[in-house]
Amino acid sequence: EQIRLQAFQQHFFKKLKKNLPEAYINGSLSERVANNINICIPGMDGEYAVLLLDRRGVACSTSSSCRTLGENSSSYVINALENRGEMCAGSSLRFTMGRGTRKEDIDKLMRLLPEVASLAKYPKP
Repeated sequence: EQIRLQAFQQHFFKKLKKNLPEAYINGSLSERVANNINICIPGMDGEYAVLLLDRRGVACSTSSSCRTLGENSSSYVINALENRGEMCAGSSLRFTMGRGTRKEDIDKLMRLLPEVASLAKYPKP
């Protein structure tokens, strides 16, 4: 299962570079769990993007899975990233894959993500 999910993760990362070159992959490319994808799209309102993706049948989050509803919704892990933490704190999305995840799910997400990212951009001051 880990090998299958790593292949999906790599497929996602490859498509992300092509479809959203301004996006960042949060965390190490090699030292990460196979079922986790965490990205930053600078200037995007992550919480609004979650709602837009949900309406399109994609589940994701803006923060760590161990956060509670009473806590600040930005991820303390993302906030701690050097050079990008502040920029990505409210602009990151976390996707978790599992046994039910198919390659078609990744492809659907990668078709939707550029549009959602554009719709969820913070207004320029």
